[in-house]
Amino acid sequence: MIAPAISEWVRNKLASVVRLTTIRGRDSKGIYSCDGYRHPDDPESVVVAKRGQHYGFCSEPPNDGTCVAVAVGVGGGASNRVAVAEYSTNTPEIEEGEVVIWGKAGQRVLLNKDGDIVVYPATGRSVILGSASGGDCDPVVTRGELNTLLSSLRSAYNSHIHPTPSGNSSAPTATITSLSVDASPNVYAKKP
Repeated sequence: MIAPAISEWVRNKLASVVRLTTIRGRDSKGIYSCDGYRHPDDPESVVVAKRGQHYGFCSEPPNDGTCVAVAVGVGGGASNRVAVAEYSTNTPEIEEGEVVIWGKAGQRVLLNKDGDIVVYPATGRSVILGSASGGDCDPVVTRGELNTLLSSLRSAYNSHIHPTPSGNSSAPTATITSLSVDASPNVYAKKP
């Protein structure tokens, strides 16, 4: 059995190196002010942690998010902490082998187990492809909408009657006055 004094010393040393903390604000972009007091038995502390995450992925978690702050470098220390993970109570449920990127507003990008990439915008928002500005983009037209337009064109062409050289003529039974296609109300792509 480990003596209580040794157990307390080890716990305090670990608490100074790895802490479950709550993000309380930002000193600057990528630097969090964290409240390290997460449990009644933990020593109270306030730490500053730099955002540490995988290359090629960047997120700015909301205040009151929970993260793990780890002291790095020689001897660790409270002045050299990195926030390496964030925990959330509203993480979307996914199946084994799937990956999801999600945001606080409700949008998601799902890499599903079948190999598809599924994009869900937040309610009332848009999917914008190729530009951060919707002004550079046009609404996306689906294959079904184009097929409907082509069917109408084919029908109009096939029923159109031209005058004959002998003078027997009849007016066209169908005319095309305008063409339009309904596009997606919330999916946009950059103009080619």
